[in-house]
Amino acid sequence: MKFGIAFSEASGPCLIRVEGNDDNLKALATRNAAAVAAGTPLWSLFVRAFPSISCRIQQIPEVLMRLCATQIRQR
Repeated sequence: MKFGIAFSEASGPCLIRVEGNDDNLKALATRNAAAVAAGTPLWSLFVRAFPSISCRIQQIPEVLMRLCATQIRQR
């Protein structure tokens, strides 16, 4: 599983905190957080994590919306 997570702070210097194990997903999560420019959204991007992670995230009461996309590789 690969992931990138970005969280925007709502006070002080309003920094964007980033964590993950994939540089591309971390960069994408950071760009999304910067584009929204709002306090406290959490951007979580996962690759090869469906359905185990995605189903558990939706069970968190604070999660307002979850968008999922899958890709079928053709040979």
